[in-house]
Amino acid sequence: MTIQQREHQIAEIESITVQAGDIIDAMRRNKRDERQSRSHVLKVTGPFDTDLTATLYVSEHQTMYPKELSPQPVHFPPEVFVLGHIGGSRHPDWQNNWSHPERGAAKGHFRTEYDVYTDEGNLRDLTPEEQEKWHEWWQTTVEVWENSVRHQLDTTESLTLTDGTEIPVTVTEL
Repeated sequence: MTIQQREHQIAEIESITVQAGDIIDAMRRNKRDERQSRSHVLKVTGPFDTDLTATLYVSEHQTMYPKELSPQPVHFPPEVFVLGHIGGSRHPDWQNNWSHPERGAAKGHFRTEYDVYTDEGNLRDLTPEEQEKWHEWWQTTVEVWENSVRHQLDTTESLTLTDGTEIPVTVTEL
C-alpha cells in the first residue's frame, strides 16, 4: 500500500523524529542500489498516536506485512523529509537541487575541466595525478550535495500530506 493510500492512518502520527544522517544514508544507498529491487526508506511503526522515531530500513519491493499486523509500519522515502511533503522526488527542484549526484555526469565535468582529451577529441586515460584529482573532485561533489541536503533538512518542520494534514518533524544530528 502506498503512502497516499494510507494517509488517513498516517495522519494520526503526533510527530516524527529522524536523524539527518539516516536520511542522507538512505539517499546514498538508493542511488547505489537504483537498479535493485529494493529501496532504502525511513520506517515508523505504530501505535501512531504518539511521537515516533523513523529508522533506516531496507524495503524489498513487493514485500507485504501480514494483514493481521495493525497498524502496519509506514515506509517514508527519504526525499519526503528533504522536501517536507509526500510528493517527494516528483518535485520540480528535486533533480537539480537534492538528488544524489550522478558519477558519470561529474566525471564528464571533470574531464572537461582538466582537458583529458587527445588532440583528436577522444578521451585519454587519466594519469595517476589526474586520478587523484578525480577522486578529490568526486568527494567534493558529494560533500557539496550532502551540505545542500543538510541545509534543506534544517528547514523541514513538518510533512504535508496530500489532504493538507501536517505532521511535525524533528530532524536531528546524531
